[in-house]
Amino acid sequence: MPSKPKTASNGTRPPTLNQIALRAGVSLSAVSRIMAGKMLQNFSEATIQRVRAIAGECRYRPNLLVQGMQTGLSGMLGVLIPTESDFYSRIIAGIHDVLIENNRVPILLWSAHDSLHKIGRSELEQIHALVDRRVEGIILKPVFDAASNEYLHEILDRKIPLVVVDRELPKANCCYVGSDDEVGMRAVLDHLAEMGHRSIAYFGPTTLVSTGMHRLHRFQTWMSEHPEVRPREQLVESWIPNLEEALPLLERKPRPTAIATANDHFAKAVYMAAALKGIRIPDDLSVAGYGNLPLGEMLTPSLTTVDQHPYDIGQGAARRILALIGNQAEQARKILIQPDLIVRESTAPPRKN
Repeated sequence: MPSKPKTASNGTRPPTLNQIALRAGVSLSAVSRIMAGKMLQNFSEATIQRVRAIAGECRYRPNLLVQGMQTGLSGMLGVLIPTESDFYSRIIAGIHDVLIENNRVPILLWSAHDSLHKIGRSELEQIHALVDRRVEGIILKPVFDAASNEYLHEILDRKIPLVVVDRELPKANCCYVGSDDEVGMRAVLDHLAEMGHRSIAYFGPTTLVSTGMHRLHRFQTWMSEHPEVRPREQLVESWIPNLEEALPLLERKPRPTAIATANDHFAKAVYMAAALKGIRIPDDLSVAGYGNLPLGEMLTPSLTTVDQHPYDIGQGAARRILALIGNQAEQARKILIQPDLIVRESTAPPRKN
């Protein structure tokens, strides 16, 4: 006995193109083309409007799964980025808006390696999940800067377009979109020097993460170009330091008159240590952050920092992945969004003794 046609969850059968064709009195291929918006010049305006009106009455929706099997294009892109911070959420927003404008649907996943989401799959497992769903491309904020072509072979071997954001992968052959960290740190140091500071410290992580490396490298290079400025460095293991890790900088004799930090969290730790020591910002000490996180405006005094424009990073990554999917002419494999210095109340000329 033949099986009954499948029905929708509400008990009614979803309308088909063939049913619309019968009601409209046109061929199935005509309905298929009109609903897809293809070769419309071959049909009269009256026919187009009649087919669309009947489809609307039937509440017809295209079966994108079938279309995907027919074309090999799923219309979906994988976005493997953590959601734990405002910075990454703004990157995701930029990606989302460009993909939606281009009729693509992002699938957002994150690995179990970030600080908020302890339960979940590893980055490689999530990559497999995206590959298995036949995504057209993947935008990835990698957990490991040391990730190589071998680590990413599930993507690269299948020639799935890949763009990484915020973390460069020097050992992998893929496109990168991020902020120009060396330009941003140079802007901070130029600002402090122009205010008259001649003893400037750097407070940041020892990590090999590319963003931290670029900021530290620019600090060291800038100092070599400005021998009149006395440099100090305080490097710690974490990207989010505590008060105790900031104290050694403030206990040095003589104390630096300004501190450039690797991110706004380091600046916050300096604020806490300064309050404990009775050091006033910016009267006794100028402090500059990096990242323009919301906490910067909530600190007292408000924090001078660097805006990396994460929304623009997200948009740039989405446009790059769409260009790769469309086999457009080869573009730069490294796209750097130019940051801007945001001068607020935490920096001032050094107090004269």
